[in-house]
Amino acid sequence: MRILSFSLFGALWLVAAGCGDDSPSGDPVCGNGVVEAGETCDGSCVADCDDDNPCTLDTLSGSPEQCDVVCDHETVAGCDPFCGNGQIEPWETCDGSCITQCDDGDACTMDVLTGSADTCDVACGAVDITWCVSSDGCCPSGCDALSDVDCAPTCGNGVAEEGEACDGGDTRAVLCPDLEPGTLGVPDACQSDCQFPSVLTACCADDAWTNEVIDSPDGHVGSDNSIAMDASDFPCWATFDNVNSVLRYVRYNGTGWDVQRVDQSADVGGSPSLVLDATGFPHIGYFDNANQILKYARYNGSAWVIRVVTGSDGANNHSSLALDSAGRPHIAYNDQTSNFLKYARFDGSDWIHETVDASSYVRGTQHLTLDSADRPHISYISHIDFTNDALMYASSSGGAWMIQQVDPDGGMDSMSHVVIDSAGHPHIAYHDSNNDIPKYARWSGGVWLIAVVDNSGGWEPALALDASDRPYIAYHVTTQSSNSVQRLAYLSGAGWVRVNTCPPGLHGGISMALDSAGHPHIGSRGGMSQPSLKYSHMTCP
Repeated sequence: MRILSFSLFGALWLVAAGCGDDSPSGDPVCGNGVVEAGETCDGSCVADCDDDNPCTLDTLSGSPEQCDVVCDHETVAGCDPFCGNGQIEPWETCDGSCITQCDDGDACTMDVLTGSADTCDVACGAVDITWCVSSDGCCPSGCDALSDVDCAPTCGNGVAEEGEACDGGDTRAVLCPDLEPGTLGVPDACQSDCQFPSVLTACCADDAWTNEVIDSPDGHVGSDNSIAMDASDFPCWATFDNVNSVLRYVRYNGTGWDVQRVDQSADVGGSPSLVLDATGFPHIGYFDNANQILKYARYNGSAWVIRVVTGSDGANNHSSLALDSAGRPHIAYNDQTSNFLKYARFDGSDWIHETVDASSYVRGTQHLTLDSADRPHISYISHIDFTNDALMYASSSGGAWMIQQVDPDGGMDSMSHVVIDSAGHPHIAYHDSNNDIPKYARWSGGVWLIAVVDNSGGWEPALALDASDRPYIAYHVTTQSSNSVQRLAYLSGAGWVRVNTCPPGLHGGISMALDSAGHPHIGSRGGMSQPSLKYSHMTCP
């Protein structure tokens, strides 16, 4: 019985010892995830035997399918690697002949050099340029001739570029070449050559204009003038009578014209600049020629209050006035001693002066306007060299002045006029006297867009924007008979529509404002020897 019991126990033990054996026969099985006798790996076999040692020859034998992968590292006789031995070894990209700069010849990539010659690991890489940057030789995907001058205009890309009147639904006519007056275009009429068909239209007939001559009691009103519209849509002017050297204020009262003398001093009133405050009272910046000083006058309801802005060594006869939201005056002017562009603002007790541009010689007239946040914006002409004068634009947010060159062909002694649109972007009308043509520039948010307004010429442009930010520009054109024609240009869907505003005659000193209906009111000089104020009013479009 004891022997039987022992034999039964031993048999049970032998059965238990064999439980879980993957190979009842005892042979290894490749692929069961267990490294068994005769295997070097199973499910975790290496595929690369590189030990990062340049002085060993690394070889791999066997295969994962047989679970017998083996790495062998044989020492290379005489191997002594180091950076600087003049030999490019496995772990080096160069040794003694490393490049110092990268250029893959592609203007649309930014080349990057990594590593150094000291570690013998110099390498070149490239990053694709995807942003629109002018004058870098690259036109990335998604850019066009408006956002990047390196891109050629492409008809059919949906953007009206240089030379195109339209492109799909885009009718950005400020980029079009000068079109004939009366051409009409609508987006769905855009042709396959990105041009509109020429269709004549009588948008604004000559009989839509009313013209009137305004004189003072002694028969003169003046040459230089500045216009503003009051709350009743009546026109008001500050005007210089250059026959009597008198500064006058002219206002329509509903039935006739009130004309009064502003400054009782002699020989004052050159280049007046008029602004009406919230109460309708006039404010005027002007030049006192007798004393060579800049002055500011405001009407308080019963009398004119006059202040001196600059001394005799700090003003020129060109100035521009604007009022901030508190009704305080700001003036841009030329410093006649240094010819720098300067800016003055009244803080309630004194004038605070700043130099805007001291880098160049400022010529011609400058124009100042304030945006909705009372930030100043100035357009002016800067003398670059003996043959070139550029249109410039300066703005400030309370710190340093930001200055941009808008057009290198601004023209010597040119006139300019800046207005801010509803998006806070500047628009400038100016005379390019190098080519004797009026031009229009507007800031798109990234670049200045420039257009010729009238190829037949035009001086002293005055600019206004209507409620839709559409530009109106008044100017005068000298004819072959030496007469001058006053003209208005406004931007239609296809280009500039130009209309003569009054019969030929001597015109100059152009100023313009729009009434609440968007109709233009224009003042100009009617003559040279006996100057009167000519007033033109259009009742369309």
